[in-house]
Amino acid sequence: MRCKTKLMALALAATLSLGGAGIAYARAGEAEIRWDEWDVAHVSAPDDVAAMRALGWAQMQANGNLMLSLYARARGQAAEYWGADWAASDIRLATAGLPDAGRAWEKHLTSSERARIAAFIDGANAYAARHPDRITAENKPILPLRLSDPLMHVLHVVVGTYVAGAQVQKALTLPTLTKPEDPKGSNAYAVAPSRSASGEAMLLINPHLPWGDLYTWFEAQISVPGHSYYGVAQVGSPFLGIAFNEQGGWTHTVNQFDGADLYQLTLDDDRYQIDGQWRDLESETRTIKVRGADGRLTRQDITIQRSIHGPLIRREGNSALALRLVGLDSYGLIQQYWDMAKADGVDAFEAATRRLQMPFFNTIYAGRAGDIYYLYGGRFPKRGQGDHAFWEGIVPGNRSAFLPDGFLAYEQVPHFRNPPGGFIQNANDPPWLTSLPQVLKPGDYVADIAPLPALDWRAQQSLRQIADRPKISFDDLVEMERSTKVESADRLLPDLLSAAATSTDPLVTQAAKVLASWDRRGEAASRGAILYGVWARKLLDQEPGRTFAAQWSPDRPLATPSGLADPDLALRLLTDAAREVQERYQRLDVAYGEAVRLRLGPIDLPASGGDVYLGSYRASWHGKGPDGVNQVRGGNSFVAAVSFGPRLRAVGLLPYGNATAPGFEGAAAQLRLFSDNKLRPIHFYPDEVAQHTVRTETVPAGKGK
Repeated sequence: MRCKTKLMALALAATLSLGGAGIAYARAGEAEIRWDEWDVAHVSAPDDVAAMRALGWAQMQANGNLMLSLYARARGQAAEYWGADWAASDIRLATAGLPDAGRAWEKHLTSSERARIAAFIDGANAYAARHPDRITAENKPILPLRLSDPLMHVLHVVVGTYVAGAQVQKALTLPTLTKPEDPKGSNAYAVAPSRSASGEAMLLINPHLPWGDLYTWFEAQISVPGHSYYGVAQVGSPFLGIAFNEQGGWTHTVNQFDGADLYQLTLDDDRYQIDGQWRDLESETRTIKVRGADGRLTRQDITIQRSIHGPLIRREGNSALALRLVGLDSYGLIQQYWDMAKADGVDAFEAATRRLQMPFFNTIYAGRAGDIYYLYGGRFPKRGQGDHAFWEGIVPGNRSAFLPDGFLAYEQVPHFRNPPGGFIQNANDPPWLTSLPQVLKPGDYVADIAPLPALDWRAQQSLRQIADRPKISFDDLVEMERSTKVESADRLLPDLLSAAATSTDPLVTQAAKVLASWDRRGEAASRGAILYGVWARKLLDQEPGRTFAAQWSPDRPLATPSGLADPDLALRLLTDAAREVQERYQRLDVAYGEAVRLRLGPIDLPASGGDVYLGSYRASWHGKGPDGVNQVRGGNSFVAAVSFGPRLRAVGLLPYGNATAPGFEGAAAQLRLFSDNKLRPIHFYPDEVAQHTVRTETVPAGKGK
């Protein structure tokens, strides 16, 4: 009996070992999902194929209707399912070539990649087939999912959204031939042992994204024999986009990579001019299906024209814009991320990232061995001329010399390991000041790779709060992430308050009193943050010469911009801001958390955070809800702080929750923690997962098992 008990104990220990399957499998290919109290899916599987099937099953269970809607849009068939309102989206994707690129990607999959992606789709289809009641009627026709669906979806997210940004999303409705500004967001820190109070390398994960749609994160852990990794995938993606394991982890921030070039063409009917000659535009007729209100489908023909530069996305008289996109042939992207998640140290991690299959993003890494690493990532076109500003603008399309000739090699792209300052920071600033002392110098790279050194207010706070600490504890890392300090206020309020002291306007006097007593933060109880934000945004809308007394200077990178160039203008803007705030909130000193709310169903909580463009490190992007109340719609998304010691330590939060489907209950608790400015434990080890499991299910073996 004692021998039998000992054998049972050994068997149990084996199944719970890190990277082990986590369960005893009744059949080959089966996997287990343990859902914890935060609705995080902890997948244990005997191999990668079974793990991917379970991940597809879990995503369909937690976010099935969202996943289906994203795949339908990525196919370029949204109008076929949902009607004419979606025709413009289908036309944009077809014009950019995204669905075609996804289908081409399928042909380039290796047998191993094909097996894993097919398993992901098989798992999603199996869950939907077993639970048809969880799929809305309007989404049922999207099923069954196909192998190409996640490929088209990944391209829609990575290339169509992150790389192309507003060009693909809005180009067909631009009022003029101008290139719009792309949004930006995210913070990151990597701390080396030399700067860590514990002697352990640490990582802060803090991407800023909208709360919903194709930006939605799904939090999961995947454990197979020899490997266990934890992180988030954007819903519909068969890989974790940000993750960590016991040996190391990474995060991303948006960088200044320009992989969407707009070329202005001169036309003569259906010809365009290049190198002094006229060439015929390629022309192709496509048909999209559009569902009418009566449910019947009609066919709509569209014409797609292309030059040597790329598809034409806008025509005006004898001018046109052609779009050249990078990343449509990044066929190794998913495999690269699978390899990053399993990397057992910085060497293996860099071996994966050096492939440059992700055509975008800064990558910031920290590992247990004490290494930290930075990559200013992207598939950079080899252009040979022009600086970053030139390529960010609209490029003349009449010279073939402006067409790229291949891509830069990894050695030509900014990256480094283990900087002497012992830290890496990034808040969407150019790569040059990611650490101090400065490691990367602009003169060592091609001129178009990034803008010259510049730090906005949030980036200055990011750099200041880590550079000023000789040693950084885990609690310090969490505290820095929580910072709602409005960096710009320290530079602008002294001049504004000085000017207001000379005013005889009672409204200005009252507004100045509110701002003088404000704590210069965006805490829920902060009174003055709303008034300052309205005023400062009005100031930023002015011509640059009328804003700051001192513009940003590389000689004073953490002290500029500062002061007011035109105090009289600033006072007029303060009057306008005060009237606006008074009218909307009936008081000038409305607290930030009274004016900005966190809402989820019946839950209505005060928010904290602020405007990243005014220097808040903690981001809360808000807009008016249906009732006119400001509610947070983005900003801080998945947040995690990780310390890579002998036993990994991690805390985190996904404020809007891990599931959009009914039956999941973790979102409300996470939103309350976000309102309270707190993080929660991340359950990584088998004993932690077992202790916090609220539901367990077995995912059956897939086809051929």
